[in-house]
Amino acid sequence: MSHSLVESSDSSISWNNFLAWARAENEYQQQIAGVHQPDHPQDSLRGRTYFEVNLYRYFHALQVCWPYLNRPGQKIMDVGSWPGAWLRVIAHFAAQHQPKAWASGLMFPDRFLEKMDGACAGMLRCELDPYSPMRDMSAPTTLAENDFTFVSAMEVVEHLYHPRGMFQVIHEAMAPGGVLFVTTNNVSRLSNLFAILNGGGLVGNLEELIPSDGGILGNWRPHAREYAWQEANALAQSAGFEPITHGFYQENYALRLLEGIDQPSEELVLPRGAEKRLARELIPLLAEPDQLKSGMYLLFRKPNR
Repeated sequence: MSHSLVESSDSSISWNNFLAWARAENEYQQQIAGVHQPDHPQDSLRGRTYFEVNLYRYFHALQVCWPYLNRPGQKIMDVGSWPGAWLRVIAHFAAQHQPKAWASGLMFPDRFLEKMDGACAGMLRCELDPYSPMRDMSAPTTLAENDFTFVSAMEVVEHLYHPRGMFQVIHEAMAPGGVLFVTTNNVSRLSNLFAILNGGGLVGNLEELIPSDGGILGNWRPHAREYAWQEANALAQSAGFEPITHGFYQENYALRLLEGIDQPSEELVLPRGAEKRLARELIPLLAEPDQLKSGMYLLFRKPNR
């Protein structure tokens, strides 16, 4: 998706309109979810909310999903919801249609529904990865609601050991013709390819994946692995979904967007000379030049048959 997304005329929601709402929303997110610790190892996150550092993801998702949200009668489920920012995006911008939304996952803090302030109709606790060594054996493995017309699973699949199960659970809970929106890290992003070619690897969290003390991390899970879009597409199709479209985007992670210090961009980030040279050599060889970007999204439909 090109840099023109920020100025897109396909949606009535411009970046400036979104930003005006997000500034007020971030103050609310500080109250309900808190901020990263002042001694966080990544200094660009210190004292900032999860919502703020991932702001562009929500704007990009809103642009892609708007044709499916800008209509009445939507029964929505968001998988992996906390801190609930995406539910609040939907509730605000699609307010005229009064969508009814549920939150699903394992991480629900105290008074979650109260904190959502009307953006969420209920919580659906579910273990989406029942064969994981980190599974929660006390959690149900099916959803207590069904007939969802729109489901989102943003930055979830990379945390699962057996992601096909998530797609199957979602498929069973959706209404025929319903739409599934997925975002995840792009394993073929430029930084990953550069690391591999220089003798590095993709996993910097082996101690989390295979704890030496045999410990279980509980509701939070580390990244198990990342996927290329064709892999994620195959997982969804194996569960019965039909692909609608897919694309790549720059996550603009941790930029100072709320303050206006930084501006969002869909240009490929080329931070170092060697990476830039690699990109220039690779792009002419790729079927989709944007596949070197950091994030990807996929849209699927549950067939009517």
